[in-house]
Amino acid sequence: MYLIFDTETDGLNIRTSKPFIVPYAVVDKNLNIVKIKIAHTNNDIEMQEFLQHLKDIPTIVGQNIKFDLHMMLNYGIDFNLIKDKNYIDIGVLARLVVDHDTQTDKTFQMSLKKLAVRYLGVDSANEERQLKMELSQLVMEHKAKMQQYFESYNLWPKYNKTENTRRINEVYNNWNKVFHLYPQLADKRRKFLMTYPEPTYADVSNVETYALTDVKLTYGLFKLWYPEVVRKQQVPAFKRTSEAVIPLLLMERQGFTVDVPRLMRDRKAILREWAKVKIIDPRTGEELNIGQHAKLKELYEYESGIQLTNADKDTRKSIEEKSPAARAANYIAKMEKYLSTYITGILNKLTKIDGEYKVFTQYNLAGTVTGRLSSDFQQFPRDPLELRDGSLIDIRGWFIVPKDYKYMFFLDKMLSSINSENSVKLL
Repeated sequence: MYLIFDTETDGLNIRTSKPFIVPYAVVDKNLNIVKIKIAHTNNDIEMQEFLQHLKDIPTIVGQNIKFDLHMMLNYGIDFNLIKDKNYIDIGVLARLVVDHDTQTDKTFQMSLKKLAVRYLGVDSANEERQLKMELSQLVMEHKAKMQQYFESYNLWPKYNKTENTRRINEVYNNWNKVFHLYPQLADKRRKFLMTYPEPTYADVSNVETYALTDVKLTYGLFKLWYPEVVRKQQVPAFKRTSEAVIPLLLMERQGFTVDVPRLMRDRKAILREWAKVKIIDPRTGEELNIGQHAKLKELYEYESGIQLTNADKDTRKSIEEKSPAARAANYIAKMEKYLSTYITGILNKLTKIDGEYKVFTQYNLAGTVTGRLSSDFQQFPRDPLELRDGSLIDIRGWFIVPKDYKYMFFLDKMLSSINSENSVKLL
């Protein structure tokens, strides 16, 4: 017997989001569906029926199954209920049994909907489009209500239409990036969201139809590909991947503990330095910004004496010894990368768990053609950013040992060689 299940949730955080429905199908040994239902998490009878299947059936099937296991743990099930199961992820099946090479086949995609279109001939795009459109409308109404709330406390100035739209979008969508610009809104914004929570897919009318469709698509691909694992002699790889699900799940739930005060100090230091660095055209005295490519290209050519084809980062790097403007632009670009990608990326992912600020990542078992493990977390540079005053911004310093632990290790790619005494030397 096999249990196929999915979860529809109120968010995508693997530690704080909760499922509101659990669509599932029970499949017999001949790969035929014997039951397909939806369990509402606020209905104890429906959930007990689903959990009994989860307890009794040894093999669990899903698309990105680890995420759904996170949601069930967040719901409150006992970890022992899932720790010894066999796991079949549709993405892993696709990687193991479908001949594909993204270098030559740009149309191959691992999402459930794309796989269903290509291999089952089923296009459910309209259901998904309806789901997203209705949620978008609910969010727009919620955003307008937030603005009216601020206005009722005389906290929202009368901007022109364009400026008003920009600012409410910032406050609503990018709070972690702009909170320092609107300190007067912080307390009321928090209270508003506590009183009027942001809309989720739970509020959308066709979410149950959408959810059952996903289970049916998962079943269709499972039935199509599962027998192919044996035929293509992929059983050993399949078993290894199944055994990796629970260890990776536990790693994901631990997350990374962030030293927020240090991160914010480094952010402030970069902002101070960024404000000091200017790109000045010595011929005109004009200040240029890093986005003015045509003018920068002309300036780089003037300073370096080299005719260039563009003003991109590779070009800047090749001439920075000859062009002060290219050198300054490279420095600004590095600081922008730290601010917009690394710092804001972490702030947007921060979650407070048991008194610690953490960020969480998911490890993808089927994200690459070769089968290498990948992650949805930002890849950080190995070397720190050195500011002109000699201070270092070291991203690794933002991540600290969690409470109740003694050590933390950073593992990079390491090359090994054998020295004359036949011992391994790590480089």
